[in-house]
Amino acid sequence: MAKKTNPESKLFREKKSIWQDAKKADVKRIYDFAQIYKDFISKAKTEREMVTYSIEELEAAGFKEISKVKTLKPGTKVYKNIRCKGLFAAVIGKEPLENGPYRFSQD
Repeated sequence: MAKKTNPESKLFREKKSIWQDAKKADVKRIYDFAQIYKDFISKAKTEREMVTYSIEELEAAGFKEISKVKTLKPGTKVYKNIRCKGLFAAVIGKEPLENGPYRFSQD
């Protein structure tokens, strides 16, 4: 006599939580990352607060406002504040943009 199988077992996968198989070290890394993220969200609840906070962090890491930099050399760290609602940050590289992974249209 053939063993009967539940047809649903072929249609649905078993729901399994990541926490069931996670190693102790992985759980610690997850919680550490979550704490860093919670701290960031606490300090930067709006886009304006995010820009202000990020500029402080960038300047602590050696970045300068691009308008205050006279020449851009490889390794120069710059940022641009976009009306306190957006932010660009870059480390100037050695290769021209044409050689990079992104293509910029001249249109």
